[in-house]
Amino acid sequence: MGSNRTFCIQQMGKPQKEKKVGDRYNVLRKGKVIFWNVSESELFDIMEDLAVECYYNKTLTAQDITYEPYIEEPLNNG
Repeated sequence: MGSNRTFCIQQMGKPQKEKKVGDRYNVLRKGKVIFWNVSESELFDIMEDLAVECYYNKTLTAQDITYEPYIEEPLNNG
């Protein structure tokens, strides 16, 4: 019987904290954040509501609505 082994090579030195990206989002209207730290399902609901608003409100266009990954920044306690 053979056995498989997996090796993980880790960087030496001080471990770095990874920023978690992609799980949470900010929603922007004309470059201004209107919803922040929302889940993917909340993002879909919000985008659906904003699409309906764009349809009825002719001053708001699809190009005005964007989203970006929410990145949680560590607090400076110093």
